[in-house]
Amino acid sequence: MVASLVISAPAYGCRQDDADAGFGTRLSRSQALTYANDAHHEMTGLLGLETSFAQRRMHLGYRLAELAVPMPGHQAGARLRGHKFHNSTIVSQPDTPLAIVRDATGALVAETGSRRGYATGTFHLIAENR
Repeated sequence: MVASLVISAPAYGCRQDDADAGFGTRLSRSQALTYANDAHHEMTGLLGLETSFAQRRMHLGYRLAELAVPMPGHQAGARLRGHKFHNSTIVSQPDTPLAIVRDATGALVAETGSRRGYATGTFHLIAENR
């Protein structure tokens, strides 16, 4: 079964089926998350990602992602634009990187998104670059 790859609301200027799983969906697909009070919660485990809110770090800005691997609806090499906003820290991200991601200045960023089987997730909303 293919996990849903859409978010609950479409990005501005794109169809809903052009969007990858956003932040909340990625967390629900992750292995585990730690709240600010250090309470550890197991999640669905579709992705190996583990995040923590115990040491918050602001991540904000526009992104350009070039898919490193194909995902349903997009071939490897597809260029996807979007934005990111989250304030968690990645503890572990063992899955295949989903994309090579650059910020608005062109600098590489570590939050590549991830893919495990048919499940994908990113910390930012991405839409096809048309």
